[in-house]
Amino acid sequence: MLRMYPAYSHCAIDMRQLDRVLVKEEMSYYATGLLWVKLTDVKGKQGREALTSEERSILKATEEMEFSVPQPVSAFLHQIGQFSDKMGKTTDLKVPSFPT
Repeated sequence: MLRMYPAYSHCAIDMRQLDRVLVKEEMSYYATGLLWVKLTDVKGKQGREALTSEERSILKATEEMEFSVPQPVSAFLHQIGQFSDKMGKTTDLKVPSFPT
């Protein structure tokens, strides 16, 4: 489970009455959805295995959307994908199938 409470606390400093606008569980749900969209995008770009029809429809539905993402969550999501170490060896991410 992705824990967003530190990010939530970080955002609460900047926004008064954040708890009246967005509860912690909503932020966790939102961040989990963003994580799955990112993982599905990475899986599609790697091309190691074909995307399911559900995964393709999620990517198609979100490709034109603009999301408002708190900076700590954004920094986490940008780190997901292909990794290259100092020696130049790349490691691909093994992405599981989209949950149904």
